[in-house]
Amino acid sequence: TTGLAKTCEMFKVSDPVDAIRKLLLTETQVSVAGSRGRYAKLSTSADCFDLAAQLPAGPNATARCGDWSGCGSGHDGEMWDFQTCTFEVERIGYGGPNQMFPNRSWSMDWLDSHCRDRFGVVPQPRGLADLWGIDEADFPAFATRIVFTNGLNDGWSEGGILKSPSPELGLMAFNMKNGAHHSDLSHVLYGDEDTPDVRQVHTNILALVGEWLEEIKFGIRPTVV
Repeated sequence: TTGLAKTCEMFKVSDPVDAIRKLLLTETQVSVAGSRGRYAKLSTSADCFDLAAQLPAGPNATARCGDWSGCGSGHDGEMWDFQTCTFEVERIGYGGPNQMFPNRSWSMDWLDSHCRDRFGVVPQPRGLADLWGIDEADFPAFATRIVFTNGLNDGWSEGGILKSPSPELGLMAFNMKNGAHHSDLSHVLYGDEDTPDVRQVHTNILALVGEWLEEIKFGIRPTVV
């Protein structure tokens, strides 16, 4: 059973507030133990939840770090906070009638201030694109055989490559209507919990990569017709 399924089960059998408390307590223990891949059951008899346990490590840490969707706690959180303060700038704000968070618009000025206080660095939102030329329009000029996957229930898909840049060169995008965050990166192929579209995308990608391996074996290179 996946961690997501266990989390959903909490909300089925508990009062919503109590379910959130159980979830936070479990996440804290897993984070502190340094074993995010293992579901850890924690006693839910505790009366208090220590918010400080959710902070990333390091000086001047804040709960709302460089990634407003959350950096995580401990050294893992510190590393991600640093990445969002350098090349992995996350432009995440809150607003609109269909969400539970108070309205707050993201700004580069806020990130500049946070990263200066936290790490003494200046964010470089165009750094990787300028260094490696990874704008979508540039791909056909220098790349072949890349799979881009998107679970459309994942908020990050808004910044993903949703259309195949060049099918002739093997630059292929696969979208999963019911896919969530990391539906494409599961360490297992797929299971009964996955929807048909997720399973179909996994199958299509396996077939495509198999074709590529055969082409590489015989020295066949993709070309634009």
